[in-house]
Amino acid sequence: MQEDQPGYLLGMNRDEQLSRPVALAPKITEIDGVRCVYPREASGGTWIAANAAGITFALLNRNLTHSKPRRSSTASPKPTSRGQVIPQLLPCLTDRAASLCLRQMDLSRTPAFRLIGVFPGERLVREWNWDGAALVSLKLPWKNRHWFSSSLGDDRAQAQRAEIVKSALVGHTSNSRAALGAAWLRRLHRAHGAAPATEPGPFSICVHRPEVGTISYNEIRCQPDQIRCYYLPGPPCCPSGTPSVSRLSRPAV
Repeated sequence: MQEDQPGYLLGMNRDEQLSRPVALAPKITEIDGVRCVYPREASGGTWIAANAAGITFALLNRNLTHSKPRRSSTASPKPTSRGQVIPQLLPCLTDRAASLCLRQMDLSRTPAFRLIGVFPGERLVREWNWDGAALVSLKLPWKNRHWFSSSLGDDRAQAQRAEIVKSALVGHTSNSRAALGAAWLRRLHRAHGAAPATEPGPFSICVHRPEVGTISYNEIRCQPDQIRCYYLPGPPCCPSGTPSVSRLSRPAV
């Protein structure tokens, strides 16, 4: 996420099993009277979405070695898709409403996740962590930040991808980093390593592994009058399709 006065800019790579069905490009819809925009799976679930209030939710799988084990069950019910979490939150217009809605959800069969909420009206970022047993909430300052997830371990991904970000910031002063813009953000998301590396490694930001890879890049730009949702199918370094842009008007305050 980048602060982008008077709004923000957020980019997200989606890394998944390459055997997974192709997702649907973003479109504008309405949930409980609130207009929103997001890409989706055929089931209707999503990993990133924004509503007309300028609030964005982004969900990452959680892969921590110290996560609590899920409660055992003789029945072993089928897990609930993480993709069903965000659509339930999109009618929420405040941090408090979203937090209450999330705590009222039955997450007992939902695999571990990390959920980010960006609330421009309140100028705050919220991070929720679900480990399969408990939901923990963190209130974060309104500033540029990055989150990383990997099936090989979130802690390892955080450490190694932070070096790629550090390399990408070389030559930018602290004053200029708040306005790096979409071009910089897109270069970062197609990066294969810290400069001068060019070949992808296990913790590249743009992932290329035998069975897992980056399958799309999504970008949300929040401005006072509109939300702009940019979607690029395929890995950002070599897209497999044409990018699409959806614009959701924001109501006058």
